[in-house]
Amino acid sequence: DFILSLTLSIILFTLLIKATTIKALIKKFGVDKFSDEESFEMEEGFIFIDETIKEKLKNMFNKGVISEGTYKKLEGKYSFLEDESKKRMQELLKKSKSLSKDKILQILKRHALSIEKKILYDSFVNFDISESIYNKLNAKLDVQIDRLKRNEPQISSKDKLEIKPNILFTKVLNWFNKRGLLVDFTKKREIKNLIERYRLIRARIIVSDKVISELEELKKKHVLLNDENVIDEIIEQYKKFKEMNLKEKEKIQKEHPKLVELIESLIANSASISIEKDLLEELNKNGIISDATYSKVTDHLEELLNKKCQITKRYFAKTKNAKLSE
Repeated sequence: DFILSLTLSIILFTLLIKATTIKALIKKFGVDKFSDEESFEMEEGFIFIDETIKEKLKNMFNKGVISEGTYKKLEGKYSFLEDESKKRMQELLKKSKSLSKDKILQILKRHALSIEKKILYDSFVNFDISESIYNKLNAKLDVQIDRLKRNEPQISSKDKLEIKPNILFTKVLNWFNKRGLLVDFTKKREIKNLIERYRLIRARIIVSDKVISELEELKKKHVLLNDENVIDEIIEQYKKFKEMNLKEKEKIQKEHPKLVELIESLIANSASISIEKDLLEELNKNGIISDATYSKVTDHLEELLNKKCQITKRYFAKTKNAKLSE
């Protein structure tokens, strides 16, 4: 009886006293109050949300999904919300002593890395890069974001900028290869590594383009007042990054045109199948096709997407009697 009474008392106290007063206590002691840095990030997020919604509304209007009156009303609403966020950001920049140029630079760098993570995930979902490449690059981005949060340099001198193969395995393979053993295996491995390298470079170019585009849109809004050169600094960084990867992509295209054509064909085919899946889901939701038909066709498309890529074998068969560089 004592344990039962004690348990019920604790539960009732938690529900009736603690639960009803915790919100007021949090506000009284300012626990829920945002720092200037957090407020800046929040308003920056609102601006991009409003801009994205406006773009989608414009597409819906152009397709005839919504009327002109509805479009103007909603477009005006989100334009107003965006302007309000811009005003609040400008007020923060004027009044805040903690929002220095370095702080803003860190916030924008974190934002750029978040864009990278999203595009990287999309590239993985669309079969542009393999799971192993995605996991390694995504882990690197997480480390960089954590460093920025701790006010440390984004890139460490100890970081490995490239994903390198296992050195011991490569040496053993070369030893066998020099003695005329495992030649076919070595060549297939070289082709596979080249495919992964090309996909990686291609994904990096897409990522750089998206980051540059979003930062340039932010710059057009003039929310940073006299600190807009901070955005230019990051944009320039990603432009150099893009240029470096474009040069390497062109080099691979020049040396291995047939292989690149096969890779691009595979990526386009996988993207087409993904679009088919999305369209089928929409048709099923609208009742145009039955659940049984949707399930059967979806299983077939899933099988195509998950099927092991034969591109290495196909290219190897074409170049079996030639060196990879030929």
